[in-house]
Amino acid sequence: MGFLSIMDMAFDNSGTLWAVADTSVGSDLYTINPATGAGTSVCTTLTLDVWYMGLMVDPANNIMYATSYADPSYFYQINPATCAATQIGTGLGIPLPHGGDILAPVTPVPTITEWGMIIFIALAGLGSIYYLRRKRRV
Repeated sequence: MGFLSIMDMAFDNSGTLWAVADTSVGSDLYTINPATGAGTSVCTTLTLDVWYMGLMVDPANNIMYATSYADPSYFYQINPATCAATQIGTGLGIPLPHGGDILAPVTPVPTITEWGMIIFIALAGLGSIYYLRRKRRV
């Protein structure tokens, strides 16, 4: 790939594979060609003295995030076009996080409520009665 110390990788919505790798002064952002494995530097040293361990892209809005290594493990929004990192909040409170992913929103499966089940059983019972009465007439 052309670089060392890969901490994490993530795909964005356009299919670009991103990687974050540690250096002696911070973290660098790369793109990786999945067909060849070749890495291309996008920017050097996202933030001095901060080593990113987790890299993730939110599939809902294609925003890139990273988590830092040292406690209290800050959460950052990363702009891959400018390599600007914006800290979000005051820390995750999880020391030494490694990796991370954001799942796409999941559509909940409808559940049958108690009343829904009662109505279903009642309608099924009425349907059975109707069927049996029609069968007797024939």
